[in-house]
Amino acid sequence: MASQTIHDIATKGFDDALSYDAHRPSYPPAAVASLLGHLGLEGQSGRHILDLAAGTGKFTELLSARPEGYEIIAVEPLDSMRSTLAAKKLSKVDVRPGLSLPQDNRPESWPASTKWEQELSELNFNEKADNEPRFRHLLWKKVLERQAEAEKPFFSTPIETEKITWSIWLTPDALWDRFDTLSWNKLRQGEERRLFREKFDKIIKEGDATFNENGQVELHGCTFFVWTSRLDGAE
Repeated sequence: MASQTIHDIATKGFDDALSYDAHRPSYPPAAVASLLGHLGLEGQSGRHILDLAAGTGKFTELLSARPEGYEIIAVEPLDSMRSTLAAKKLSKVDVRPGLSLPQDNRPESWPASTKWEQELSELNFNEKADNEPRFRHLLWKKVLERQAEAEKPFFSTPIETEKITWSIWLTPDALWDRFDTLSWNKLRQGEERRLFREKFDKIIKEGDATFNENGQVELHGCTFFVWTSRLDGAE
């Protein structure tokens, strides 16, 4: 069996875990409550949860803060991310090393809420610095689809989905800091990075972005989540 290793894009692009933790968005409470409800975990005290690819604990800390008192095992492959998560000393959270798949943002087919955000999205997709499979390619769905064809499938299909939209006000620099937590952008250096930042700034300044009196731009987003259930008799 071939040994599993962490891709260089992940180890280098996510090396600054503190910046990632500071600028990456968290999850809306409505999304967390809805997911737990669909899984039958809302209001269930002391249940055990395995949080794979926990990162710096953006989702883990929301689970830990809930009144149910979940027992959580948070698995994260990157040392920098895992150390940042462990330093939070979250209640009833056991942080462990382990390998997982990389993650990215929404599928290309999802339209943005405004023209400028669509242009920024296209800049993201068109100039991304790696060719690795991402969440947006939806290849992960094939894993569940394949197992559904087995004589004794493990999980229910089709998977169920939900999407919760939200918006937040950020300064252009804060938006860049958030954009810069994407591993492929973090790896840009020198002239390539400067030219890319110019394109980024132009889209925000010359597009149809909405600014408030504090010079902050309204950024629209969504939290997309899926769930499935373990089938009776699966081994």
